[in-house]
Amino acid sequence: MKFAYHNHQSEFAKVEGISAYDYILTNTNKKEVYMELDLAWAFLAGMDPVEMFKQYPGRFPLWHVKDIDPATNRPCPVGAGKFDFKRVYENSKQSGVTHTFIEQDGAKTIDDPAASVKWLKSNIYS
Repeated sequence: MKFAYHNHQSEFAKVEGISAYDYILTNTNKKEVYMELDLAWAFLAGMDPVEMFKQYPGRFPLWHVKDIDPATNRPCPVGAGKFDFKRVYENSKQSGVTHTFIEQDGAKTIDDPAASVKWLKSNIYS
């Protein structure tokens, strides 16, 4: 059995010089504990996912993929916000990603996640 931890923004705040996120990654067995990285919340916390991949290679087999609206700082369809997905996907091998999940917090209709699928198919998986 393996454990995967899903983040929000708060896990990146430092307490006594270390974030909860770094504490988990540096104090757990990399063969048993993985991260289910929510790219958007990490980005909003000021983190660079590519740098995280370099620091902790192979620890991010699961990604939650959503974008952030620049006007509201709330989730929006992938490709409609301010997150640089192309750069992250270009560096995905180092992360160890095996599964990605489109997550659309606050979606009003099925059209929001459908727009994310369309953008990813056209820009990442084409």
